[in-house]
Amino acid sequence: MKKLQILMLEDSEEDLMLVLNTLQESELDFDYAHVSNEREYLNRLRDVQPDIILSDYGLSGYNGLAALRDKREMGVPSPFILVTGSLPDDIAVECLKAGADDYILKDRLNRLPDAIRSVMDRQHAEAERRRAFTELIRSQKRLEAAERMAKVGNWEWHLGTGEIIWSDEMYNICGADHKTYRPTVHSFMELILPDEYERSFKVTQDIASGKSTEAETTFQIRSFRGDIKMIRSIYKGNGKMPESGELKVFGTMQDITVLHRTEMELRKLTEELEERVNERTRQLQKANEQLERKNAEMTDSINYAQLIQKALLAKLDECRKLFPKSFVLWKPRDIVSGDFYWQYHNDRYDYIAVVDCTGHGVPGALMSMIGHQMLNHTVIDKGISEPAEILNELDRDVDEALFNNNGASVNDGMDLVLCRIDREQRQICFAGALRPLFLVNKEGLTEHPGSRNPIGNTVVHAATHSFTQKCVRFKEGDTIYLTSDGYYSQFGGPKGKKIMKSRFKRLLQEVGGLPIDEQYRKLNEYLAQWQGDEPQVDDILVIGIQF
Repeated sequence: MKKLQILMLEDSEEDLMLVLNTLQESELDFDYAHVSNEREYLNRLRDVQPDIILSDYGLSGYNGLAALRDKREMGVPSPFILVTGSLPDDIAVECLKAGADDYILKDRLNRLPDAIRSVMDRQHAEAERRRAFTELIRSQKRLEAAERMAKVGNWEWHLGTGEIIWSDEMYNICGADHKTYRPTVHSFMELILPDEYERSFKVTQDIASGKSTEAETTFQIRSFRGDIKMIRSIYKGNGKMPESGELKVFGTMQDITVLHRTEMELRKLTEELEERVNERTRQLQKANEQLERKNAEMTDSINYAQLIQKALLAKLDECRKLFPKSFVLWKPRDIVSGDFYWQYHNDRYDYIAVVDCTGHGVPGALMSMIGHQMLNHTVIDKGISEPAEILNELDRDVDEALFNNNGASVNDGMDLVLCRIDREQRQICFAGALRPLFLVNKEGLTEHPGSRNPIGNTVVHAATHSFTQKCVRFKEGDTIYLTSDGYYSQFGGPKGKKIMKSRFKRLLQEVGGLPIDEQYRKLNEYLAQWQGDEPQVDDILVIGIQF
């Protein structure tokens, strides 16, 4: 722990030594600088910012109140304690109003060490509060970006008061003016088409009565603008609110009109994730009640993010339906994951991708939802079919959606490998962003590297990236593997080291000719044996497809 840096403003050598002796006897770990007049004091503040300032009040041609005001005008945030021989009550009050943290009389110097510790504890608590508040704002901006991309709105319903709170995206979905429209249960239910009203009303009643704690339903509405929309709604009871004891229900609504039309011909692309809310409480509850409320808001945001991810990603058994001889080895580090896979089929091609987003848990899950929606938009809506161009378009969309709005450089992004499979031509065309494609056949294992650029991540690469693709032929019995780096980043083994890519490639070569279910079993058993009692360090996703 670094030493406390103290600046002492004192014009009496004798009094200076008294203060120093008191601090040294208290076993405070500190260094100090001494100034004795206004000029030295102001010059010192311009050059160095101390951890705390101790100042006499009565100085030759200067005083402690003037020193306190000068410090404030210079923008120096260091705490300030007056250490003086005597101080009238009215002067003491004026100094405290001007921002002094405490004042100590020189005949009671034994109070000084405890006063310093108390002031520094308050300073540390305030710094922690500001840091936590900044993190809350960052998480809220990510959530808003995810909602805009995914067309997902969130809402709260306070059953005791009847109050309903909508996010901005809820107004966009319903075509309502947030300046004039006040949402109510009755006015929203009137938007639901008559054939679906009774079913939707029953779900609402079950949630409101507490008969059900979670529900998911789809229905059609006629928005206030007159257009028909297909809506997916997820509800969740949140128990009793801590302040009022009032029952609260919250959930999400997603405009899936375009996706619904596509799903009439395509397999449903959703993935169910278990919910795990890791309540982020800080040890600042005694210092600031406002932070406690902000932490509660952050927890609600995490709940909403989990529900949004649940509404978007694919079920794990979807890969087996498209590729009968396949496996998905998926192990999130924190239940909600930054690793996900995406697949799509049209009349000519099968597409599959493994994506590794920056971060774990909720931050990674937010990025995974944005990435999944962008892949749908690029391939399905825009009709882009070439893997390299898909990655180029995805890179531009991520940059535009997350980074260029405020001109800041951010280290969020995605690594991925994307394959387009032509079964008639028996050809695989693929492109990668820092992720390779592994192919195992009778000749052995071949690693086809991806481009040395991520998707997004403007901190590492300021310019727009350019991705390339490669096409290879496959034969019956060949196996391809798409993977994040989580498997071979796992620590363990006899010396507590990583598996490493080289060992992972040897393992693929050993199992590549086995039946696909046997490959999955051996990869899973090897990982568990290697990991042992070590904690999982990253999200893990490996997909194997045998032709």
